[in-house]
Amino acid sequence: MRKIEELCDADIKANHAVYRKSVPLSQAQAIHSVRAVFGETYPDPVTVVSIGKTVDELLANPSNPEWRNYSIEFCGGTHLGTSSQAKRFVIISETGISKGVRRVIAWTGEEAVKAQQLGSEFRQRLEAAKKQENDNNILGQLSVQLESLSIPAVEKPDLRKQIEDAIRSQNSKLKNLVDVAKNKAEEWVKQAIEEKRNLIVEDLDVQTDKKAIAAAQKVVRDKFTEGAAAFFTKDNKQALVTVDVGAPLLPKLTANQWVQEIAKVINGKGGGKDATAQASGNDIARFEEAIQTAKNFATQRLQN
Repeated sequence: MRKIEELCDADIKANHAVYRKSVPLSQAQAIHSVRAVFGETYPDPVTVVSIGKTVDELLANPSNPEWRNYSIEFCGGTHLGTSSQAKRFVIISETGISKGVRRVIAWTGEEAVKAQQLGSEFRQRLEAAKKQENDNNILGQLSVQLESLSIPAVEKPDLRKQIEDAIRSQNSKLKNLVDVAKNKAEEWVKQAIEEKRNLIVEDLDVQTDKKAIAAAQKVVRDKFTEGAAAFFTKDNKQALVTVDVGAPLLPKLTANQWVQEIAKVINGKGGGKDATAQASGNDIARFEEAIQTAKNFATQRLQN
């Protein structure tokens, strides 16, 4: 398909003239490689449309095999004066319609130019999505959009492969993040117990992967039942915080009160129950301040 596009674009750039002439049917049929639809009945005389060679040249030597290099048709539908008016040639689709029969749909003119622009824009969106760590939702949406998008057909296989590779890569990273979060939480819990502390406030640094955050929370709920923990994480758009408070610390400190205080700092909203709560906000510039607020608020409440 790419070779076909290259050949057609080359003829477009060559600016071939388009010739038309009414010719006796018998003479027209004698022209080498003339394109005529099998089984079609043509009028006599018939209009011959030739791109690149005059009809008179064709008739002067109708058996010349060179004519195979030109587009010569009966009653052609083209209304172009020259080939360059087609501007661009882009194959949009190539499909099977019956056994041994393929259908190729191609666009020319402004629509072909737009299809190429659309393909370029999609590629840019894909590159941006690949940089959004741990977000397979965007990649999944792009995969669906690609199939219905009217872009050059030669680009689609490469774009499909890029999306599939990116999803596999993200899935691998997501699995790693869960392990990272779990290991961090276990280490922090171990240190807190050894130091006889009842408070953990840490940055998990796992983007905004909810499975990773949940893995860290599970460690706290299983092994830090008499303490309180606040886990923070962020990406380039938002910050997340999840808090858990063990029963012995209630009602001095409740998860809902704690997370509400943190949410104010990151321009967010949150809430939950006495034992567990969560919040998110878009002011990631104050991320470190939010962590400090969490430490101060919990320490003050637990000392009272």
